[in-house]
Amino acid sequence: MLQSLFIKNDWLLNNSQSFLRRARKLIEDLQVAEVNDYFQDACIQGSPVAADEVDSTAAVIYPILLDDQLDVIVSVGNDIQHYSTDVASQDIEKTIQQLLGALTSPIRSKRPRTTQQLQQVYNWILGPAEDYLAQQEIKSLVFVADGVLRTLPLTTLHDGEQYLIEKYNVVLSPGLSLLDPRPLKQQDLQMLTGGLSEARSGFSALPFVNNELQQVTTQIPDHQVLLNQTLTKANLLDSLKTVPASVVHLATHGEFGATDEETFVLTWEGKLTMEEMSRVLQARNRSNLSPVELLVFSACKTASGDSRAVLGIAGTAIRSGARSTLAGPWAINDQAAATFMTEFYKALAQPETTKAEAFRQAQLALMQDPELASPFFWSPFVLVGNWL
Repeated sequence: MLQSLFIKNDWLLNNSQSFLRRARKLIEDLQVAEVNDYFQDACIQGSPVAADEVDSTAAVIYPILLDDQLDVIVSVGNDIQHYSTDVASQDIEKTIQQLLGALTSPIRSKRPRTTQQLQQVYNWILGPAEDYLAQQEIKSLVFVADGVLRTLPLTTLHDGEQYLIEKYNVVLSPGLSLLDPRPLKQQDLQMLTGGLSEARSGFSALPFVNNELQQVTTQIPDHQVLLNQTLTKANLLDSLKTVPASVVHLATHGEFGATDEETFVLTWEGKLTMEEMSRVLQARNRSNLSPVELLVFSACKTASGDSRAVLGIAGTAIRSGARSTLAGPWAINDQAAATFMTEFYKALAQPETTKAEAFRQAQLALMQDPELASPFFWSPFVLVGNWL
């Protein structure tokens, strides 16, 4: 919780616009420092980006965990609001740990107590800002989350009537200063896909991967596929260097660990570290190829309950020069992942559809399927980074 290290005095989080801008700048700077600490170097530099320069219909939410209260900064265009709720950080952490245990079970995630706890977290973070957000006609909520709040799929927050994803596009950001905010050009979409459906290196088979890759490549006809035996380290790295793909989609086992060294994707012959992949993508960015707009890891997960592991999702993209990442906080049901990705790319291929809107439409599609309506199936996905 880096934010809590510097916000010790009430004078900083008063409602003066100048002080709130200073607090927001400090949070952004600390986000950059935390991502660099994850990689154990200072390779990433932030640049000032004002919320109104990114998206006038987005609200950027900065929840800040303090020992005995939760402070929330809400930034909409040139206006910044501040709210404070008296709740101990240990109570928030306990509630979120209980929720993570429930959401990772298809049965427990639908129980009334789980919904009540999701409503409690909603009230803590967004309750005081509810009317303000409605007045501003906000479409997207961009969370620059702190500590344990990173581990909870914020799409699942509940206002007593609806999940948050039913009301807004919901995105995680490591900080606006780390973004390169540009809309996705649907007419130029090219895709590089890779997948393992067979059991390899002690990891189980993913039988729905074949169907997933078939479905997503139908949505984006300009594509290259590396499947099973052809998904070798050499083939994948070479394709990343040479294929002018704006979307890289990997349907294979992997994990975003608590450190850079523990973060990998699985190829036919074994693990490929994200550091190796990032080096290749960095080299690609120095060539004439267009940058990767979106990295998708459809069968990867983060280390269980580890807030630092979520930094790996964001940091991998930032370090690689990619603008957005889509991945899973926990092990994803194979069938649900295939359905989600099909719906995501179907929406993404439509004109004027942002990544955040496609992400929302895919989750809503799963919610409408009786077999996949439990949050266990639709919530273990997170979109991190540029939401445009």
